[in-house]
Amino acid sequence: MLVCIHYNLLYLLLYSPKENDLKIISEESGAAGLAGLIKTINSKSLQDLRAHINLSESSKILVFNTEGDTDKNSFQGIVKS
Repeated sequence: MLVCIHYNLLYLLLYSPKENDLKIISEESGAAGLAGLIKTINSKSLQDLRAHINLSESSKILVFNTEGDTDKNSFQGIVKS
C-alpha cells in the first residue's frame, strides 16, 4: 500500500534515485498526475473509483511529468533542504 507523503519529501525521493534509477525533476503542476494517483490510492472516499478502474497493488501505472525545473530558486530550496 502506498502512503501519502508531503510533496517536498516526494521531490527528494524522486530527485535522489537509487541504484540505476533515473533522476526525476518535476515542479508542482508537472507532478499533478502523481499527486492524483496518490490521492486516489489513499482516500477512503475514492474506493468506488479504485474499484471502477480496477486499481490494486498489482496495477501497472504510467504517470506523465509535464513540467520540469521551471522555478530554479524554489526547486533548489526544496532539494537542498
